[in-house]
Amino acid sequence: MYKAVKSTISGNQESWSALPAFATAYAAFSEKLAQLISLGKSQSFSTEGIYSKKRAVRRKLTIEILKLAQGLRAMTMDKGLIILRQRLNVNRTTLELKSEIKAMEIVEFVLESANEFANDLEDYGISEARIQAAEALRDEFKALMAAPRDAIVKRKEITRSINRLATELDSLLKDKLDTLVNLMEDTHRTFHGNYMDARIVVDYGGHHSGSGDDAGLTPEEPDDGEA
Repeated sequence: MYKAVKSTISGNQESWSALPAFATAYAAFSEKLAQLISLGKSQSFSTEGIYSKKRAVRRKLTIEILKLAQGLRAMTMDKGLIILRQRLNVNRTTLELKSEIKAMEIVEFVLESANEFANDLEDYGISEARIQAAEALRDEFKALMAAPRDAIVKRKEITRSINRLATELDSLLKDKLDTLVNLMEDTHRTFHGNYMDARIVVDYGGHHSGSGDDAGLTPEEPDDGEA
């Protein structure tokens, strides 16, 4: 609705250009609308890509940890390290799909074991460089574990700013622009009618996210419950 109002006003400048009060109110409205649109874009991008990146890194980490575990199990069989071999019986489902905390416990244990037996693992095709690469993926994934929550905190802050701006925009419309446009009803009927049409866009999503071009400025907060 806000964009529709702005478009109508900007397209009828000849109707109000001689009225300083209207020009001042419209300038304030345009500035706040620009801020609202900018915040809406920031809100949309604040969590975009984080979850998908985290899944991708976790998938790569899973593959590397399984390779290390396989090499370690082969080595422990030859060395008769039965208990360690049993503890290294890890699976893809736990590493990639179950609790992140549980998965990281396994990752740390496998990496610990790989570093302890790094020299022996060379004979099984597991190089020190591969172990280090797995550790780098572990570090990247640990950093990403906190990223969604940080992004959601930022998103909530942006949402509060959007709500504040929407309230200010509504006030400008109701207290200033509506009144000034009504004073033009007799002298600029077409502009008055178009403005009123823009103002009554049905709002299904809240007081400032109409069914038209303003939809999506305040999307729902995402769930931050990834374990």
